[in-house]
Amino acid sequence: MQSRIVQMSVLIVLAAAAIVCYVMFSPDLKAAIEKEDISAVKKMIKNGADVNAKNQYGFTPLHLAAKYGDYALAKMLVDKKADVNAKSFDSALLAGRTPLHFAAGKDGNMPIVNLLLENNADIEAEDKFGLTALHHAAMSNSGDMLAALLEKGVNVAKGAKDKKTALHFAVSKKSLRAAEILIKKGAPVNAKDSAGFTALHTAVINDDREMITLLMDKGAKADETDNNGDTALHIAVAKEKNDAAEELLKRGAPVNFPNAAGRTPLFDAVFHKDETFCKLLLGYGADPEFKDQRGDTPISELETFNKPAMLELLRKKRAKSGDPAKDAADDKEKDMLIKKTREKFLKEINKQDQ
Repeated sequence: MQSRIVQMSVLIVLAAAAIVCYVMFSPDLKAAIEKEDISAVKKMIKNGADVNAKNQYGFTPLHLAAKYGDYALAKMLVDKKADVNAKSFDSALLAGRTPLHFAAGKDGNMPIVNLLLENNADIEAEDKFGLTALHHAAMSNSGDMLAALLEKGVNVAKGAKDKKTALHFAVSKKSLRAAEILIKKGAPVNAKDSAGFTALHTAVINDDREMITLLMDKGAKADETDNNGDTALHIAVAKEKNDAAEELLKRGAPVNFPNAAGRTPLFDAVFHKDETFCKLLLGYGADPEFKDQRGDTPISELETFNKPAMLELLRKKRAKSGDPAKDAADDKEKDMLIKKTREKFLKEINKQDQ
């Protein structure tokens, strides 16, 4: 009789343990996280489920709370000692993200961001792409979020794996306020990403005149080049961004600056057979006889196209003065500029390879 009682007691203990394990590590909780079912997750956590349970992608309930801005759930999880620095995995785009990455990437999520930071969330934690909370905040277009993170001492100059800084992301999202805040806090305006693009190059691609004005007012250099030796003006003309080109030229962008191939922005205008850009560039002193490294000029290239009106336009703007001595000096100056640009380009490439 006594042995039967012992057996029954053991069975009861084992059953209770099984129930506890099921509640704590329930596949239902993982499924609820997978479905992003907040109410189901809350209910299971209240009933004792594991606060650090992960679904197949490594997302915990705290990731979910941060993503959806559910402060009550986040507070409950943190109070139950949820891992504030848990990282997701096995996801093409979201791998390596902590709850802070999600919270910072959502405008209006400051209460959760503060909660996480107060509980030792790593403000410099990087996701799969090397993005920190600051990068995500810059992409969310949230000035308040950026200001708060910067106040906490996050590195404003830090680049992701592709070397893009938070300023690159703010500019790409056309967030003037975010860009202003970052620059005010010391973001390097001429920092380059892995393609050699500065924030100014990025603003040009967006044809964002206001952003170009801000960046150049704050020290962005119009003669900074990308990995092809292209300046922001080269990009503006090549991508046919009229507003950007006008603003750059108005602010003194070098119109005859050659890229790594010795080609000026006018070559791009000719390539696109764009008479509007040709007129714009010529009006700011573009040289239609500038020779690239192969010895071609905008005029010689245009002669191969059936564009007589454009060809006449360029011929009227020939840069030769008629004075042999002056023309020879001008040609020497152009050759020196091409050589100097080429040397700068090679130096930049060698620096990246080191």
